[in-house]
Amino acid sequence: MTKKVLEPLSARELSLTDPDDSEIEKVKKYSIPGSTQGDLCVCSGTSTGETGDFLQMVFFKNVQGENQTIAVADVLQSPYFKSIGESLNAPVDWTHNAAIPAWHGPSGSEAWNTLRAVSVIYRNGSMGMEIILPHASDIASYKGLGVDSCTGGQKASPAAAVPKASSDDREPADRDGDWLLYRGLSVSGFGRGSRLVQHGLPLRARTLAFAAANVHWQRGQIRRTEISRAAGESVIATAPTCFFPGAPLSCLVLWQIGSTAVKSVIASECRQQPDIKHLLTNDEIYVQVNFDFNDFTSRTGSFDLWVKVID
Repeated sequence: MTKKVLEPLSARELSLTDPDDSEIEKVKKYSIPGSTQGDLCVCSGTSTGETGDFLQMVFFKNVQGENQTIAVADVLQSPYFKSIGESLNAPVDWTHNAAIPAWHGPSGSEAWNTLRAVSVIYRNGSMGMEIILPHASDIASYKGLGVDSCTGGQKASPAAAVPKASSDDREPADRDGDWLLYRGLSVSGFGRGSRLVQHGLPLRARTLAFAAANVHWQRGQIRRTEISRAAGESVIATAPTCFFPGAPLSCLVLWQIGSTAVKSVIASECRQQPDIKHLLTNDEIYVQVNFDFNDFTSRTGSFDLWVKVID
């Protein structure tokens, strides 16, 4: 079946094998009574490129409904991705199993979904490793059938299941009264960043206070830029190459992903005047820097974060 492509394709292509356009695909149901969401059992495809290209990762965004519009920038901000890290001197086949939330229904009443995938491709340029834009992308609308397991003739293999996102769970290293200190949070990762946990469980609260400290990191492969404040640089990040368009480049970003994505900037570096954030109590809390995808190999350093639960 012919795929619907939203941008012209060249030698750099991203094609989807699964889910297949207009077909029924299996979605593993969540163990939540009444929930119509689950995990798409399999997402697979092939990426092609030119000699010297390097496929770093493929991002995915799935939304409810048929033939929905999904912008490239929205896909690149999704927490659902597969790290690949292979040369595109030859086509690369990839599979991402049971790791992308999708909607489902019973047989005969399957739920429509629209999925878009975006590849992140790099190659050596005059300034070192450089991102190639626009990203080759593909889109498919499919019907999700709810199943209890992705085994038994399903397309997905449970042994190859991939975690939903890369994250770095971080426990407090110290405390001062009601303040918890998360020390040495890395700026090097992709995806969600550092997940805040306490006593082995995700930190959850309705209202929290945040103040950064010891912000010291660098970005840039040839011309290095030093970042020494939570508010980042005096440049507004733009789509589609940045994690959080519209916010300062290199700032600290607090975010949650659940039924609603919550993102906000942490700029305070003073516990006497912290940033007060009102959060979703059911969703995990992550902290990330507002990185440019062009800096994927060059970000080094860390920052500390003071956190106080208010209620």
